[in-house]
Amino acid sequence: MEQIQVLSAVCKKLNYDIEVLANQIAARETTIAQFDGTQRAQDDQLRQFNVDLQMKLSRTDTAVQRLQSDIEQLSYALRDAINGQQELNRTNAQRHQELKLEVNIFC
Repeated sequence: MEQIQVLSAVCKKLNYDIEVLANQIAARETTIAQFDGTQRAQDDQLRQFNVDLQMKLSRTDTAVQRLQSDIEQLSYALRDAINGQQELNRTNAQRHQELKLEVNIFC
């Protein structure tokens, strides 16, 4: 009878330990599920951030290309203006010399 009581006590203790372990396993599974959900949400946010960043970089690249094109066009226009100014200066200098000669001839 005493052995039955000992075995019964051991079984009760084992049943209690099994319940505690089952509760711990359930709590861990819940924590892991929450962690997985959080991880998925962060992964989704990161993917969305990457998509947004790629779109912004694409728009920035397009804007940079337009600006480079504008700078090239302005550079050509500036060179043309400088060349035109130099030609005008040469023409004015030449005309100045011609006028000087004419004045010298009349004087």
